[in-house]
Parts: sequence; C-alpha cells; structure tokens
Amino acid sequence: MGKAKYFYALSAILLLAGWVSILVKGGIYYGIDFKGGTNVDVRFAQPPNIDQLRSALTAQGLGTAKSKHRQRRRKNPTRS
Repeated sequence: MGKAKYFYALSAILLLAGWVSILVKGGIYYGIDFKGGTNVDVRFAQPPNIDQLRSALTAQGLGTAKSKHRQRRRKNPTRS
C-alpha cells in the first residue's frame, strides 16, 4: 500500500491534464466517426485544378464538401 499514494497522485495529474486540455480546446473534437458522413480518398495522376474540382462537386450537389490536399509520401532513397 506504500506506492498506492504515488499512483493515485499520477492518476489525478493525468485526469487534471485531460480536463484542462478539453477546456482549453473548447470541447472534445468529434471526428467523422461520431459526426456521421462520408470520407472519400481519391488519387489523381496529375495534381487537379482545385477550383474546377470544387465547381464539379457543387454541380453534383456536394457544395458543402470539404477537401484536403495531401502529398504522396515518397520512400526515402537514402535508406536501404
């Protein structure tokens, strides 16, 4: 029972840090898993024109769609 105090203190510190993080950030971030919706990953052979892509989505009734640009990861040629 001698080390129990240290683990209670560690637990209290971690709980406090979690609550402070939630309060500072303005709440818990709910990702697509909890908000609902659809996530579609698309790869293009050439980088697309973002304005044309957005206008095509709007024409299909998806004007509120959000897009993120991610660059393709390259393998590090210096590693073997």
